[in-house]
Amino acid sequence: DYDVEVMERGGLAENNLGIMHGLRKEPALLVTDFGLADGNTGPRLIETARKHFPKLPVVMVTGHPDAAIEAIQSRASGLVETIEVLPKPFTPSDFLPAIDRAKQKAAAIPTVHRDRLGDDPRGTGKGSPP
Repeated sequence: DYDVEVMERGGLAENNLGIMHGLRKEPALLVTDFGLADGNTGPRLIETARKHFPKLPVVMVTGHPDAAIEAIQSRASGLVETIEVLPKPFTPSDFLPAIDRAKQKAAAIPTVHRDRLGDDPRGTGKGSPP
């Protein structure tokens, strides 16, 4: 069983991801479209999500997969290899395998060790260096 939250606005989704991070509640999967209703983009949402949850499985659906991949590559080197791009139109039978591929890609992301506050990759517990 999964709890599903549908957010029609990218800004709301970004805010919710921050809240979840603060509550130490990690989502199991992020599914986003390339273009979002409030002018945000899927790649921006993915980038925000991965700051909070580096190994979060991601499926991005899009009617323009080549443009989406190019946009993702321009935002962050290596990001596109860690998400699953699902071209539209797709059928329900395409969706579950895409989720499985997204989980496999996310599992292959190297783990970054962070302290309890999540802000010091060195694990010193002193926060970010000056």
